[in-house]
Amino acid sequence: DSKSELVNIGAESQSKNLKFVDIGSGDGRVVFRAAREGTFDVSVGYEINPTLHLFAQFRRLVTPKYWSTTRFYCRDLWNTPLNNYNVVT
Repeated sequence: DSKSELVNIGAESQSKNLKFVDIGSGDGRVVFRAAREGTFDVSVGYEINPTLHLFAQFRRLVTPKYWSTTRFYCRDLWNTPLNNYNVVT
């Protein structure tokens, strides 16, 4: 499951410069999970559906703890640059 995969990534990496991206992030739950694990400097979600994007942004707004470590973008997933990320889901 995704929980054990994120924990394994955390155990294997000693570097704190890891970047996580979720393509098709929906309501942002995977992005928030990655941020909660503390393994990544930044956890990013891309979503093409404006309604789901707004829901993820709202969740981010009401959770100040993750303001500095999460980002959400509403854009076409086919034109999303992924070369700057270490983990892509």
